[in-house]
Amino acid sequence: MNDTRAVRTLADEALAYASRGIKIFPLWHCVDGTCQCADRENCGSPGKHPRTRNGVSGASHNEQAVSSWWAMWPDANIGLAAGANGLAIVDVDPRHGGDASLEFLCTWASRRGVDLTDTYTVRTGSGGLHLYYRQPFGGIKTAPRSFGSDGIDTRGRGGYVVAPPSVHACGGIYDVIHRRGLAPWPECLTYLMEPEPTTGAAAQPAPARPPAGPIAADRMTRRLQAWALSGYRRELEALPGIGEGGRNDALNRAAYRAGLRLDAGLLPGHTATTITADLHNATLGWRNFGVRERAATIRSGLDGARGKASKLILPGWATGWTPGTTGGAR
Repeated sequence: MNDTRAVRTLADEALAYASRGIKIFPLWHCVDGTCQCADRENCGSPGKHPRTRNGVSGASHNEQAVSSWWAMWPDANIGLAAGANGLAIVDVDPRHGGDASLEFLCTWASRRGVDLTDTYTVRTGSGGLHLYYRQPFGGIKTAPRSFGSDGIDTRGRGGYVVAPPSVHACGGIYDVIHRRGLAPWPECLTYLMEPEPTTGAAAQPAPARPPAGPIAADRMTRRLQAWALSGYRRELEALPGIGEGGRNDALNRAAYRAGLRLDAGLLPGHTATTITADLHNATLGWRNFGVRERAATIRSGLDGARGKASKLILPGWATGWTPGTTGGAR
């Protein structure tokens, strides 16, 4: 990499952010994939953690401060504060299943009239996405797997992202791919987020908690439906790769787990018939496993789950939730 061009680009871009009133701060950088911090090869967040003592809490748009930072560390990557800049950012990491999770979230949102991708978007250096939104009243929390989905985190209060044109440890450049204006935070996503605990006066300001009773229960059910649909999709995607020796058991387990979710009312829009069709389609490439044999295996799994919604193992954040008495459509 041309060091002169990299120094000029990062320093100039850092000042450009500051001149627009955007609060930033310097991050460590990598050379040949190795972070230049003291931990070097043992660094757990190469090229992504703060160079300054105060980190994101010291982010600034003061041009003198920014100039001073990049004069000291001309190769520094750029950290952009999320909540402090009025931003709520969805961080998608395809290396941990983020693409499939985003596809599900986009489907979830589109059914509610929202296009999640119609906003300012950055392609990360590793090939992921940062979807930028205007934060809602009170902001959002910074948390991993915020929607119960793999490979998707949120950056809000107290959080930050690596900003363009920073350089990832793999050598990829963070780049803006959609320069649309900032869309407002999609409220439909709030339904999928785990409610935040309150810890007294020291807690950060948070949005109003949902009230107890039917409204809170409805929010929990919606989040569980998203969790169940995500798990169902992952199992369908895994079936084509199952080897011959384990296909019957894998198909029976997939049908049984889908049946439990269905019986608990967590697969909206699905019935035993649609699940059967999904499982058949997922296993079309299986040789030496006929249609009748597959149908019998699927039926066995679904029948075995009937009336057993209470056996569904729920995530820890759903403690106390119980399935509806009517279960899903059969």
